[in-house]
Amino acid sequence: MEGARQARLEKQVNEMIHLAGVPVEIEGVLHFEVKNSKYLGLNDVLSMKEMDQMISTLDPESKGTIPIQSITDYLVNFLSGYDQDLLHNALRRLDADNDGFIPLEDFEYFMRNYGVELPEKEMSLLLKCVPLDDQKRVNIEKFIKAIC
Repeated sequence: MEGARQARLEKQVNEMIHLAGVPVEIEGVLHFEVKNSKYLGLNDVLSMKEMDQMISTLDPESKGTIPIQSITDYLVNFLSGYDQDLLHNALRRLDADNDGFIPLEDFEYFMRNYGVELPEKEMSLLLKCVPLDDQKRVNIEKFIKAIC
């Protein structure tokens, strides 16, 4: 059943992408032009903040185009719930010394500005439950296992 749901989501997302603009072929791969993102018709699915986050995640070098398959994968994962790999990659970027830990202040800033939108009371509760080491750093792996 899960495979059929994912196939339906992929089909719907691909239809939205193709309706939003003519794909551009770059090195044999179809790309979507970021400037057409306002035409994706995702207002009911993604907030502007989430749309901006998707674009910055998929086009970190601001090239102006994103492979269509990347958009499809991102949106299918988004519509399916949390994407463990996407969350892991986002948190890894905050891990400056690549040791698997993030200072609590950096994690809190990330969650409040780029993470899941929660009411303040729930966000405070989440931050109190985050697994910390003795230096008040978030253990990325433990956090991801706890929520995914």
